[in-house]
Amino acid sequence: MSKAIISPNTSIMPVTAITNMSGHLTVGGCDTVTLAQNFGTPLWIIDEETIRQAATACMEGLSVYPGARALYAGKAFLCLAMCYIVRQLGMGIDVVSEGELYTARESGFPGNLIYMHGNNKSEREIRDAIQTDGVTIVIDNLSELWMCAAAARSMQKQAKILLRVTPGVEPDTHHYIKTGHAASKFGLSLDDIPKAINFIAAQGEDLKFEGLHAHIGSQSKEIEPFLEIVDIMAELYEDIRKTYGISLPKLDLGGGLGISYTEPDNPVGIFEWARQIATRALSAFKGRQLPLPELLVEPGRAIIGTAGVTVYRAGHIKTLPDGKRLIAVDGGMADNPRPMT
Repeated sequence: MSKAIISPNTSIMPVTAITNMSGHLTVGGCDTVTLAQNFGTPLWIIDEETIRQAATACMEGLSVYPGARALYAGKAFLCLAMCYIVRQLGMGIDVVSEGELYTARESGFPGNLIYMHGNNKSEREIRDAIQTDGVTIVIDNLSELWMCAAAARSMQKQAKILLRVTPGVEPDTHHYIKTGHAASKFGLSLDDIPKAINFIAAQGEDLKFEGLHAHIGSQSKEIEPFLEIVDIMAELYEDIRKTYGISLPKLDLGGGLGISYTEPDNPVGIFEWARQIATRALSAFKGRQLPLPELLVEPGRAIIGTAGVTVYRAGHIKTLPDGKRLIAVDGGMADNPRPMT
C-alpha cells in the first residue's frame, strides 16, 4: 500500500514539473517562461497538486489511528487561498503570530482547528487567541501560562491550552533548529510540568487543559527521533494519570519532517512517517492501557516545501580571472520564504 502512495517531500521539484517541447519548465501545466513574462520576476509559483498529494499521503498514513489529524504550518506559507485548500483537505492549522491568526480567521477557518504557537506571545496575541472561539493556545513557558490565565479571567472566557514540553530528544538536523533538547528556548522542561499542572488545577474554569505538545526540531529526515518522542509522551501521560487522576484528551507530537533540497537528500516519505508515528502511538497507549488521546502531528514544510518554485531572470554576467562566470539574477534571500532553514 505504501508503495502506491506518492510522498512529495522526497522530490526536489513539484509533482507536476516537466520540460515542454520548447525546453521550458512547466508547473501545473503552466509554462514558467510565460508566467514570468505575464507577472514579472521574482515570481513565486505554488503547485496545488503537490500540496494535495502531500496532505493526502500524510492523512492516509495517519488513518490507522482513529481521529488523527495533521496541522498545516502557517509559517511555511500562508494566504487565504492556502487556508481554503488546507481546510478542504481536512487538516488543521498552526499559527505563530497575530497576522497568521488573522489570516486563518478571515478565511473562515474553524477556531477549533487553529493552534496558536510561539515562544514569546504578547498579551495582545494571547487575548486575540482567547477571543477567537475554539482556538487552542500552545503554552511555551510558565510566565506565558500565568499571562494566559490572567487574560482569560479578565475576559471572562475559557482558554483552551496545550503545554509544550521539551522531551530531551535531538533529531538529525542543524543545531539552530533543534527544539526538543533540554537547553532549547522552546517549551517547558519535564521538571516544570508538575508546577504547571498544579497551577492549571487552581484556575478553575479559566483554563481548559487539553494535553501536551512536543516538537524536536525542523528538517529531520530520519524516523527514529519521532518514534522516541511517542514513547516518552505516552509514559508522561501515564504518569500524569497516576499522579493527578486525569486523562488528557489531546496529544500533539509536533513534526518538522524534512524535504529534499538536493539530490543526496533522502528524507523518510511523509506517508511512511505518518504511518509509523500513528502505529507507534496506538501501541504505546494501548500497551499502557491508556485512553487514546486525539492525535495531532505537524509535518511542517513537508506539505508545501517541494510545491514551490521561484522564477528569476538572469541579468549581468561577470567572468572571473580563473574563467568562472557569475550570473546575477533579480532576486535573492529577501524574496525567498525562510531560506535560512
